[in-house]
Amino acid sequence: MFIPPEWEEHYIGAMDTPSQQLALEAQKAEESQPLEDMVLVQYCDFRDIFSKEAFDELPPWKAWDYAIDLTPGAELPCSQTFLSPAEQRELDDFLCKNLMNGCICPSKSPMGALVFFIKKKDGSLCLVQETE
Repeated sequence: MFIPPEWEEHYIGAMDTPSQQLALEAQKAEESQPLEDMVLVQYCDFRDIFSKEAFDELPPWKAWDYAIDLTPGAELPCSQTFLSPAEQRELDDFLCKNLMNGCICPSKSPMGALVFFIKKKDGSLCLVQETE
């Protein structure tokens, strides 16, 4: 879907979700704070848990991993989300990279997660998953 540049601000404003608004406000902040200033003191000891290196390896399979069986013939809610070609490429790259390195695994679910993108200061796109 093509949105003329002069309409873009109004179009996006009409489609904003609370998480998109928060992400945009955070992005507009002119000063970037060091990580130590953003993280509460009681959580600084756990910084290594959230590092990229810690995410590169998934925990081993456990006996309580399970599947959710759906009722056959049940109607599932559906909605469509349209991404720009650049956003679709970024999403495809993210999924391909993370499937290949084992950080995510294929799903058989007919449902998906709503995602959107926020532009970083360097112009690249940051994938954000809507959780509401």
